[in-house]
Amino acid sequence: ATRAMSAYEDAVRTTLGALARALDAKRCDATLEGAWKLDVARSESLGPFLRALGAPRIATPIADNLPTTVTVKCDDDGRGFAIVDATALSSRNETRARFDGAETLRTTRGGRKRFYLSGDAREGALVIVCRLFERGEGWATEQIRGMDPSGSGMLRERNVLKRPNGEPDVVVDRFFRRVVD
Repeated sequence: ATRAMSAYEDAVRTTLGALARALDAKRCDATLEGAWKLDVARSESLGPFLRALGAPRIATPIADNLPTTVTVKCDDDGRGFAIVDATALSSRNETRARFDGAETLRTTRGGRKRFYLSGDAREGALVIVCRLFERGEGWATEQIRGMDPSGSGMLRERNVLKRPNGEPDVVVDRFFRRVVD
């Protein structure tokens, strides 16, 4: 019985250690911090993403051409982040997330829909996941913000709509230039 208990304790220690290392590895990349301005010419149209979510077609040219500044701030402990989107239409839309895996119930600004928001860090990028449970199982959006892999020095914002039943994801990339004071 002692040998079996010792093996069990070792297995628990190993599992908890692996979990602790995985959680500790999720850190906000401080190189992403700062203000970033949308580069309209380099960015793809948000149209396919917005239309797949049910937005009217008229919203696309407005969203595509609206001057947008994104500010990224890592939490002091590096285990979470805040992103503030500012446009002429909405002066400050702040989204906060932690890397603890917890989902937070949120409501859209218009108050019509609810969703679960969570945060993640993947390969140096900050990820906001919105699970669109009111649409049904399998619906989610991800906003993935990280440095442009092409080496341009720009921030890439990848907007992904995940749909159920094998429908392909809708993916739109937007690019932002760092604001230099």
